[in-house]
Order: sequence, then C-alpha cells, then structure tokens
Amino acid sequence: MSDLFTITLETGGKSFVGKGETALKALQAIKPPQKLMLKGIITTQHGDIKTKRLLAPVRLRRFFYPNAQRILIKQLTMGMK
Repeated sequence: MSDLFTITLETGGKSFVGKGETALKALQAIKPPQKLMLKGIITTQHGDIKTKRLLAPVRLRRFFYPNAQRILIKQLTMGMK
C-alpha cells in the first residue's frame, strides 16, 4: 500500500497530476492550468482506494484558490478512510 496521495485533474484533453504525503500537498503539487473553461474529472487515489468526481469549471477553479483548498480537500477525501 502506497503512502502517497495522487490527485489527477483531467480537463480539455489534458491531464495534470500531483503527488504528495497528504492530499493537500498533492493538490498543491499540480501546476494550475492557464484557463479552466470545461468540465473536468478529479481522481483521488490513496493506496487501493480511488474516487472520481465530475466537476463544473467554477468548482474546478476553486481548487487552485489557497483559502479554499483545505475545505475542498476534506470534501474530496471524504469516505477514503
């Protein structure tokens, strides 16, 4: 079982990946896309547990706001423990 969190953002035919010891560090490791105009899929993986969510562009942009990241990560990782 891997101790690293992996978060993958797939939008507009591109894939952005971040890895870290915590889900927050994995999210912060993702380089923010220049524009988020399309829906996207966020995949969170920790060991064998994997979740996928389809999100609207407005919600995806919030993942790159520093003040909102802690709250959104809690929502993303809910049910993974």
